[in-house]
Amino acid sequence: SSGINAESGMAGIFELTCGVQKYPWGKPAKESLVAQFTGNASSSDRYAELWMGTHRNAPSTLKHSRQLLSEWIAEDLEVRLGASSPDVEVGTDGSLPFLLK
Repeated sequence: SSGINAESGMAGIFELTCGVQKYPWGKPAKESLVAQFTGNASSSDRYAELWMGTHRNAPSTLKHSRQLLSEWIAEDLEVRLGASSPDVEVGTDGSLPFLLK
């Protein structure tokens, strides 16, 4: 599936599986919203950050296909992200110039 709505021609909304960063200063899993969001609330790890984006250290994937978000974006940059803007430089590999934490 291309992720494009046949009627509108617009990209749909997809659930992402996002990367997690665990640091000593993070919250214990049972107290961490990050751990709860990722289904790891019973872990003994300390969860610090949920990363949403294309950063190589913790890239997001499309949940339904497990495809890297960057690969999905790169398949059709203009359709997936809209017309290019001089304010946002997206890599031709689908990398985004920001990381939502």
